[in-house]
Amino acid sequence: MRVDADKVGATSDGNLVRKGLASYIRLGYVPGSASVTLEYESADYALARFARALGKKSDYDKFISRAWNWKKLYDPSTGYIQPRDTAGKWVEDVTPYTRAGYTEGSASQYTWMVPFDLKGLVKLMGGRHAAIDRLNRYFIHLNAGDTSPFAFMGNEPCEGDPWVYDYAGAPWLTQRVVGRIQDKLFTDSPSGIPGNDDGGALSSWYVFSALGMYPLVPGAGIYVLGCPLFPKAVLHLKKGTVTIIGRGAASGSPCVRSVKVDGRLWNKPWIRFSGISYGATLRFVLSSTPARKWGSSQADAPPSIR
Repeated sequence: MRVDADKVGATSDGNLVRKGLASYIRLGYVPGSASVTLEYESADYALARFARALGKKSDYDKFISRAWNWKKLYDPSTGYIQPRDTAGKWVEDVTPYTRAGYTEGSASQYTWMVPFDLKGLVKLMGGRHAAIDRLNRYFIHLNAGDTSPFAFMGNEPCEGDPWVYDYAGAPWLTQRVVGRIQDKLFTDSPSGIPGNDDGGALSSWYVFSALGMYPLVPGAGIYVLGCPLFPKAVLHLKKGTVTIIGRGAASGSPCVRSVKVDGRLWNKPWIRFSGISYGATLRFVLSSTPARKWGSSQADAPPSIR
């Protein structure tokens, strides 16, 4: 069974899939590498969800506890996720620009890469307003490179960052930032993708963002919502058809005024795949003027690690 094959790769000492696995299991992190630790934790979260779906409780408990370990690398004195050594000491002189200990990215960029527990990250950062202020500064530049304190949307570690606003009570800012990225970084020229597509990573980001939804959390079965770029899109799924209507859709109108799912008002900036997998109609009313209250309630934020 697939979960058992994946489990071997995540639990066997000395395997070629996960370097530093023994230290990761013993310490809760890979010494010297914040980025590798975060990648393992996202994978373990997805494994935990898979195990729970199969009724394998002991496997679920093991992998979900590993996913929680991301907090061991959050330094409250700096506000960044950063590497520790084998003795548990913080690697010295980490700044928002630091690339050492982060694969193809900086400390500033990798700190957001906790898709399964973004509510927890927002809380550690000082709450919703503090996180929003930080995101606003982060997105001053959209594709600033891997040694920058700003976003680097031409690289995979940053792909989920625009949707963090959904968790912080400001979905309209997700919509605005995604619209800026679509307009400024993606074109129809031969070099119209802002980085290495790596097997379809960036192009699929554009497709999902243009549909107005994004599969941010591996294994969770939810989509966080943005703003559809087209007046109508139709998805033919195995068990049904999903129709996405964007009334007022245009590149200059990246703000949601309201959403209905199968005729019912929908105020959450996320939706479960199980709720649309047998077919559904999503109707977005869009405008160039943000509706700051839509989806902003703390109760309506997407779910985090559970």
